[in-house]
Amino acid sequence: MIQYDKTDLEHAFLVDEANSLRNAQFIEKLQYNVIHKNLTSLKSQKNILIRIGFFVLGSFLYSSISGFISLIAIDSYDENYKFLVYLFAIIGFIGTEFLTKQKFYGYGLDDAFMIGSQLYLALAVGISTDGNELAIALTITISSLLSYLRYVQVPMAVLFCLSASASIIYMMFELGTIGKTILPFVMMVFAIAGYLCSKSILKKLSKPFYTKGLVLVSSFSLILFYLSGNYLVVRELSVALLAADIAPNSDIPFAFFFYAFTFIVPVGFLVYSLVKKDRIMLWIGLLSLAFSIYT
Repeated sequence: MIQYDKTDLEHAFLVDEANSLRNAQFIEKLQYNVIHKNLTSLKSQKNILIRIGFFVLGSFLYSSISGFISLIAIDSYDENYKFLVYLFAIIGFIGTEFLTKQKFYGYGLDDAFMIGSQLYLALAVGISTDGNELAIALTITISSLLSYLRYVQVPMAVLFCLSASASIIYMMFELGTIGKTILPFVMMVFAIAGYLCSKSILKKLSKPFYTKGLVLVSSFSLILFYLSGNYLVVRELSVALLAADIAPNSDIPFAFFFYAFTFIVPVGFLVYSLVKKDRIMLWIGLLSLAFSIYT
């Protein structure tokens, strides 16, 4: 399933660990350079500005290919425009396969084709289903998950988290007023399930390939859990989704629960993170506490 050679991936993770040790001043720069020279085999780009530059270059290349095909097929737009959008998505997947086969891993060029293919696929499904948000979200959820499993790229894990959450939200919308009313509680359950599943899989991992993605899923789940019960978020969504008219001296249903949730959960995050020495949860707890004060 994984596109890259597993030995190369292991070396890439070892180099990342060595870089973390160098930044923390546990090893010297000379030691890191030796590790980097002996283990680096994948073409990755650690400088975020250079990676963005290659991403822009890759996006220009992808759009140029799509534009060239569009010019060739310009006479048949009326009949085949839907097929063309699917074709652009397929080109993106083919380009991703080619670049990853050349050992590009988080270089920028591969990111452009990988993300571009997902956007074209979402557009194609949207055109075919007359803009059905649930169909688009479900398609991208499956596609981004498969892409992450194959290419082990963090942007696909981010897209999976967002599209999976959107799928649950649109499913609730399909239920009408009842679905919108219980949406905060459903999202809390979804977030808890995502956190527990990611933590369970992390414990069973024998290889580090999917570690970053699973850590991202668990962190995203914590943030989603907090926002699902934050009083301000729930109040504003009640106004937007249910057209609720909250009169002066009145409040949303279960207001006391959401008030308590808004402050208890961040404190719980902080306490648990200190007990378990979880640095990511500590940061999430601090940020959520700050947002609770804003709320």
